[in-house]
Amino acid sequence: MFKHWNYRVIRHTPSNEGGFESYSIHEVHYDEQGNPVAVSENPIRLVADTPQDLAADLELMEEATRRPTLDYDSFTHHE
Repeated sequence: MFKHWNYRVIRHTPSNEGGFESYSIHEVHYDEQGNPVAVSENPIRLVADTPQDLAADLELMEEATRRPTLDYDSFTHHE
């Protein structure tokens, strides 16, 4: 169903007037044409088996900050 995934910065817009806009990193999955079609329901927790795995995940997350931000509400599929 999904072709690939990566980490992306996701904008969360408040559902009420008293809320605030926030940003977090999520897994985003893409279709075969490269369109983002699904987002993880919860932000990524940074946990790894080794310090090297932790460093590799940090690099992938840092790459996400250089890509355009996506809106959580624009996804109809949340995993």
